[in-house]
Amino acid sequence: MQNHPNDPDIEYHIGWIYDVSDQPKEAIEYYQRALEYGLSEDKKGCMLSLGSSLRAIGHYKQSKAVLEQAIQDYPEYKTLKNFFSADLI
Repeated sequence: MQNHPNDPDIEYHIGWIYDVSDQPKEAIEYYQRALEYGLSEDKKGCMLSLGSSLRAIGHYKQSKAVLEQAIQDYPEYKTLKNFFSADLI
């Protein structure tokens, strides 16, 4: 990280590595920073991953808020709606 401070793509990919390693709690901070730093390439995927990780650790209200925002921002991305409706609330 020292060579690429505030790089949203690196933050997103580090979060993803934690996520696929079954460490959602650790992934969350990286996903949040990726969005904070202006991730644009796969913002919808990052929001989906953040919502999923939040849900995985029992932060249902935060997960719902992230996914609702993602659905509003990317209404054409059906995966968000399917994931959201799966069993969030």
